[in-house]
Amino acid sequence: MNRPLPAVSRRWMSIALLALLAVAVAYSIWH
Repeated sequence: MNRPLPAVSRRWMSIALLALLAVAVAYSIWH
């Protein structure tokens, strides 16, 4: 499982991190 990730997976991982950050910001605002 230590194979280098293709560009698509890397892009989706960055998108997932941005989504997680957005969820954290929204949670801190609404709560």
